[in-house]
Amino acid sequence: MDAEQRIEQPTLDTERFLLRPLEMTDVSAMHTLSNDPDVSANLADMPYPYPREAAVGTVEAMHNLAVRGEAFAFAVIPHVGESKELVGVIYLVVN
Repeated sequence: MDAEQRIEQPTLDTERFLLRPLEMTDVSAMHTLSNDPDVSANLADMPYPYPREAAVGTVEAMHNLAVRGEAFAFAVIPHVGESKELVGVIYLVVN
């Protein structure tokens, strides 16, 4: 994708969730969630146990893909409760 066609990743704010680009501050929550057996059983292509370094690598890789406009990862942050910690990730691939 050339620079003229590049898509900037938006932050999307809905009534229930904030969808924003992944950040390094999400690594801890990603690592914890991915190592929950109930969560990992539903993940198609992730190692179990999921090492912390893999979460760091995922955030870095998704940032690089977003800069090139090839794919975008959105951290799902709920508006309910006091915690503003990631509860999921949505991946969109530009095709």
